[in-house]
Amino acid sequence: MFAAIIFAANIYFCNAQEIIKVKEAYGMAYISGDVSENQAKERAINEAKIDALKKAHIAEHINASELLLNSQVNNDFAQFFNSDIQSEIQGAVTTYTIVKEDKKVNPNINQIEYSVLMDAEVIKYKTQSDFSFKAEVDSVLPVYKNADDLNFCLKTTQDCFLTVFNITDHDASVMFPNVIEKEQQIRKEIKYKFPLKSTLLDYVLETNKKDEMNRLIFVFTKARIPFLATKGDEQVTDNEKIMTWIYSIPPDQRCAVYKQFHILK
Repeated sequence: MFAAIIFAANIYFCNAQEIIKVKEAYGMAYISGDVSENQAKERAINEAKIDALKKAHIAEHINASELLLNSQVNNDFAQFFNSDIQSEIQGAVTTYTIVKEDKKVNPNINQIEYSVLMDAEVIKYKTQSDFSFKAEVDSVLPVYKNADDLNFCLKTTQDCFLTVFNITDHDASVMFPNVIEKEQQIRKEIKYKFPLKSTLLDYVLETNKKDEMNRLIFVFTKARIPFLATKGDEQVTDNEKIMTWIYSIPPDQRCAVYKQFHILK
């Protein structure tokens, strides 16, 4: 039954989008001031993603794409799931391979350039966001103290499935579903309080920093689409895998809600 559901979903998604292969998309960024070599590489990769979108002829939406990708560079997902941007974006880079990277001094401005060439696969969506598919998430506070418990409530306009990601400046993980709270269908117009198994589980917020920013991404999908790119009991993953998974889902089949908060020690 599980295999049949996933197979059927994959057939539908393939029909709902076009896969375009792009060769040698180019991106470049400078290493200067507060921008380290690793940060410059990330920015160059994102610039190459933008170039890949242009080469895939998604230029009419490139301004929204650029804002999306640049927000990813800055580790700020506030714009990433802005509903207006999501309604405009009609394509995304899902996978890529860096075929060449270079670091050299630009003599004209005396700064170090970090450049990359990548081959990429771009999804060009054939569908647009379903504006009748909405979700509300409440009770996430702006600030918590170290060792506080996180609780939240949510309600949706359609029956769906839920995956919750927690992203910090140094790691990412799947908060829900988990080893105690198994995946289940979220019924429309019913208010759910999390943790679902409150007598068995607490979402304890801990940090070693004086002030740590946390970002929650609530991804609601009409079909059951498990996120499998995790390791260990803590379900550790990374931003790249999260975004690849989200982008593989057609816009009319998903709804995302973003929340952020600080943990103070």
